[in-house]
Amino acid sequence: MLVFLAHAIEQLDLAAEHISKGDPNNARFGLMLTDNVLELVLHQMAKDEQRERTNFLNREKTYADEFGLESRTWQAF
Repeated sequence: MLVFLAHAIEQLDLAAEHISKGDPNNARFGLMLTDNVLELVLHQMAKDEQRERTNFLNREKTYADEFGLESRTWQAF
């Protein structure tokens, strides 16, 4: 998990570097990097939540948002 967070922070740092250059092409690339990090983090959070819900202690519980959680762990958001 720490490696994942380190990569996300590194990618955000690269995005900030490109945005600070000022021209539209670099700003667009920085925005794409930021969007990518956000999507990866949300996907990872959904996977972690699904893993937490299916562990031994929570196996019998039912959740109202189960389909929403499963759809967030698919490839396409």
